[in-house]
Amino acid sequence: MIRSLYAALVRLHPPAFRQRFGEEMLSIFDHPSNAERSALLGDAIFSLLRQWLLRPAMLRLERAWGTENRTRTLVVSGAIILTVALVDWRARPYVSLGFLYLFPIMLAAGFLPRWAIALLGVSCAALAELFSSLSRSFTRLSIVTFALAGCGLFVAQLVRNRRSGLRW
Repeated sequence: MIRSLYAALVRLHPPAFRQRFGEEMLSIFDHPSNAERSALLGDAIFSLLRQWLLRPAMLRLERAWGTENRTRTLVVSGAIILTVALVDWRARPYVSLGFLYLFPIMLAAGFLPRWAIALLGVSCAALAELFSSLSRSFTRLSIVTFALAGCGLFVAQLVRNRRSGLRW
């Protein structure tokens, strides 16, 4: 199951990157122990985000919030949340990956109403707390909730302002 998840992450990379590094990534994944595979899953998520979001030739981020991409962006956002939760669950005793919930919240924020962004922030903060190796803390849960929801609300407002600016 973990290999198929990793292979799906490799397939989500841009075509040029996938052609150059895809087979090598899968080959590297087949050799290590299970603990190292969890780290490789996290690395694949970082690589995926880096290739699509930070490489100027790959994708302009503003296109993700185009109204024609609503369904695709929300599905990708949900898939990223699920992937981060699975990897965080598998890597539990070693590392917390809760900060990665920030990226799908920012992607989804351009299409969701404010109450749904706040609910998504609470849900992702609860997942981060659930899979944390630290003892349960309401204070930490509250701070993470405000950080995730606040960032999502900020991005949502930026997207709304951008759309209204483009209409004029």
